[in-house]
Amino acid sequence: MIIPNPPALAFGHVRSDTNDGIARRLSLFTRSPSLRMLFNGLDRDDFVQGVTKMTRDYLLLTVVDVDEDKPLAVDRAADLAIALDARVELFACRYDEHIAGTRFFDSPQQSAAREKLVADTKAALEERAAPLRERGIDVATHACWERPEHEAVARRAAANGANMILRDCHYHNVISRAIFSHEDWQLVRTAPCPLLLVKKQDGYHTSPRFWAAVDPMHSHEKPASLDGEILALGKQLTSKMGATLDVIHTYDPASALAAAAAPAVIPAPLPLDKITEEMRDTHASHLQELADSYGVEKDRVHNLSGSARTILPGIAIEKRIDVLMMGAVARSGFDKLVIGSTAEKILDHLPCDVMIVKPAELYQQLSEAAAKGGKMRVA
Repeated sequence: MIIPNPPALAFGHVRSDTNDGIARRLSLFTRSPSLRMLFNGLDRDDFVQGVTKMTRDYLLLTVVDVDEDKPLAVDRAADLAIALDARVELFACRYDEHIAGTRFFDSPQQSAAREKLVADTKAALEERAAPLRERGIDVATHACWERPEHEAVARRAAANGANMILRDCHYHNVISRAIFSHEDWQLVRTAPCPLLLVKKQDGYHTSPRFWAAVDPMHSHEKPASLDGEILALGKQLTSKMGATLDVIHTYDPASALAAAAAPAVIPAPLPLDKITEEMRDTHASHLQELADSYGVEKDRVHNLSGSARTILPGIAIEKRIDVLMMGAVARSGFDKLVIGSTAEKILDHLPCDVMIVKPAELYQQLSEAAAKGGKMRVA
């Protein structure tokens, strides 16, 4: 029995040659809701066969701006490919309205110019692929004429069964940091697999520092399974990369205090310390239970009081984080994926790479939408 390689569900390469070794190394995977759904009903041999196939086909789809001298995403893809024993595809999408032609007018000269632009882009990708191949990495290249870029990337990822998309955030000299462009935000919404947005100008630490931002209270309409998806991926990546994984949750006592004060008709002293303490303990208990279920050490679990938009950028600087993992959800009442106003206020201010993870069910919807070639919308 051959199990398909669904985007975002295969998290790495298994080096053990024995079935028992594979099963032991993959015991963590069964904690992920998406993987439990995938392997439900399979016997042990089918499970091992399917996981082995999936992990040997790990693909890093790397979006390249060929006009950049040294795209950081290419270097990041190389490091990840070696750690995960993964394949890399360097992908570039080009469009120029001056040679695009129209439905009613398209000259042979314009057509030739488009073909030359794509060919030149392919050659530029091949030039960037050469150093990776010298390091023993399996690298393919693909250039296309298409717009908008985020939909082209999503279609390519869905067609190839990519396991992760990597893309640079462009550095803004005036404000001295990498900021999110319109295409970055659109790709956050449409990517049908985990998305790594590369912001960190220098490389990772020898032992990379991953931090996972979770919400064990499942507020803001986030499904309970999302934290599991984030931590399952985080544990797998860090184990392969010799990295560390910390888990962080922020809570704002102001919301609890406001709720406690709302029913009061006559102002009365509120037990502020008690309310704050109870909220801290409740959140800490849920967070520790979540972390324990994924084998995260207690001293790497952080339950912090305050606004996420203030705490996360500060922690990223203080702890010199390499990658911050965050979740994205589809909110009811919207026809597009959104990641929340808080996250949108945080992401531009983070100095580290950012990995966006979505629920497995949402990845399936986005993959189907991308494969159909339509607008990237979710129900």
